[in-house]
Amino acid sequence: MALELTGLHHLTAITADAPGNRRFYTDTLGLRLVKKTVNQDDTSAYTCSMRTGWLRPVPTSPFSTGRYSANSAAPIASPAPACA
Repeated sequence: MALELTGLHHLTAITADAPGNRRFYTDTLGLRLVKKTVNQDDTSAYTCSMRTGWLRPVPTSPFSTGRYSANSAAPIASPAPACA
């Protein structure tokens, strides 16, 4: 029996290249940046939320990307998030 997808709530990507990651999802895939959120526990970490528009998402469905080190799960320190 095949599974039928009826919606998409969100996706999350972890990357060491936040500006390149954002360009890929906005310029290549055509997603729209909805908001940038700074992690309140660690202000060097942040999330970019993107509207997916895929598979009838609920109106608040974000596509989230975060800036993290390529060598570990530790966020890269950055005074100004590159999502904006």
